[in-house]
Amino acid sequence: MDDKLRNESALFKFSLIAPVINGSLNEPLKDYLEKVCAKTYEVPGKGPRELSLKTLRQWLHTYRHYGIDGLKRKPRNDKGSSRALTSDVARAIHEFRQLYPKKTLTALYAELLAGGFLGLPPVSLSTVGRYLKKIDPPSEPEVCL
Repeated sequence: MDDKLRNESALFKFSLIAPVINGSLNEPLKDYLEKVCAKTYEVPGKGPRELSLKTLRQWLHTYRHYGIDGLKRKPRNDKGSSRALTSDVARAIHEFRQLYPKKTLTALYAELLAGGFLGLPPVSLSTVGRYLKKIDPPSEPEVCL
């Protein structure tokens, strides 16, 4: 999630709790929160969503303790690394790709799976495919003139 989307998300959250924060409610807090929860919102980066009372109360608590920055989603601290692939599994995939450069992804996956190189539980075919695309992006087709 980039900074722009994180800021939009925080401002969206704040827009829903702002009447509570600035004291401009003309109704009991519970009634206001229930009214907010009864609608569907276009949440930045997530699409249409309905919100729960618990979520709104958490946003209020977070804002009161940390301000607008507390409403921003935190960036992943493991950004850029794979959660599913251990270094041993990644190394095995890389070595098999070098040994069998012409094998399809499915055939390579089957070979790795049969050899027990994909860990327990084994990583998925799509994870292996994403990793291979990352380390060896497909080349452009040659154009004959």
